Amino acid sequence: MPKAQRLRVCTLLLRTALISTLAMWSWPCEAEWHSLGPFGGAAQAIVQDPQQASILLASTRDGLLYRSFDGGALWTPVHFPGELAVAVQVLAVSGGDIPLYYLGLTPGDSGETGLYRSANRGQTWQPLEGLRNEPVFSLAIWSKDPRVVVAGTQNGVFMSRDAGDSWQRISPLANRELRPITSIAIDPASADIIYAGTTHLPWKTSDGGKTWQSIHRGMIDDSDVFSIQVDPVSHDRLFASACSGIYRTDNAGASWIKLLGIPRTSRRTGPSSARTSAGTTSTFASATSPSPTPSSTCSGAAARRA
Repeated sequence: MPKAQRLRVCTLLLRTALISTLAMWSWPCEAEWHSLGPFGGAAQAIVQDPQQASILLASTRDGLLYRSFDGGALWTPVHFPGELAVAVQVLAVSGGDIPLYYLGLTPGDSGETGLYRSANRGQTWQPLEGLRNEPVFSLAIWSKDPRVVVAGTQNGVFMSRDAGDSWQRISPLANRELRPITSIAIDPASADIIYAGTTHLPWKTSDGGKTWQSIHRGMIDDSDVFSIQVDPVSHDRLFASACSGIYRTDNAGASWIKLLGIPRTSRRTGPSSARTSAGTTSTFASATSPSPTPSSTCSGAAARRA
C-alpha cells in the first residue's frame, strides 16, 4: 500500500482506537494493513453487524452497496432502491435479537434520498416515510435501546423512538448554523444528550433537543466536523475529526484540545468501525481525501488491521 494511503488509513485507526479507550497517540502508523476491496468507485462507509462479526457492509459514493460474510475476503453486491442514482452516505446496524440495517442516501444523479431500513440483513429495504426525500448524512443508534435512533440530515436533527417508524425534528429549523448535520452521536448514559457536527462547528443538547449549545472552545473556527464519538466508558470524553484535525474533549464538549502529529494530508477523516471478538480486535477503515461536499470522500477501498 502506498505510504500516503497508509497514512490516511492510519488516521482513522487512531481515531477509532481512542474511542475504544485505547491510547490513540501511541498506535504506530507502521501497522500492517490488508486491502479488502471491493475495488472501483469511492468508498464512503463501512459497518459491522454486531450479531455476526464476519458480516460487513460497505457503500460507495457511486450509489453501490456491498456485503461480505467472511470479514472482507469476498464481497457481493446488495441491491436497494435507487442504487447507482444516489450516494450511500450512511450505514448503520442496530443491536438486539433481530438487527436492523439502515441505509442513508444523499443526492446523486437522480433518485430519492432519505433513510431505508432492512429487517432481513439487506435482502429487502423499506423507505422510512418520516425522512423521505431528506438527505441523510449521519445516523446514531442508542446503545441502551436500539429503538432510539437519531438522524443528521441536510435540514437538521431528527429523532425516532420506534426504530424509524416515526420521526420528530429536535433541532430548530430557524437555526441555519445547525445544519447540515454531518455527524451525530448519543451519550451512552442518556438519549437526551446528543452531539451534532456540522460543516461549521459542533453542537450539543442535554434535554433531547429542546435547547442546543455550540461547543467549539479550543476548536479551529469553521471546522467541518465529519465524525464525533463518545467514549463508551468515560462519557465525558469525546473525539471529533474535522478538516482542521482530530480533537479530544474530557469535559463533555466544554473545551477541546487538538491532537498533534496528524499530517495535514490526512486530516479529513471518515467513517470506520472497530469490534473486539474472541480476544482479537479488527479495525475497518477507509482512506480519505479532501472533498467539497458536506461529507468526507474516501478514495480507494476498505482496509482492515487485524
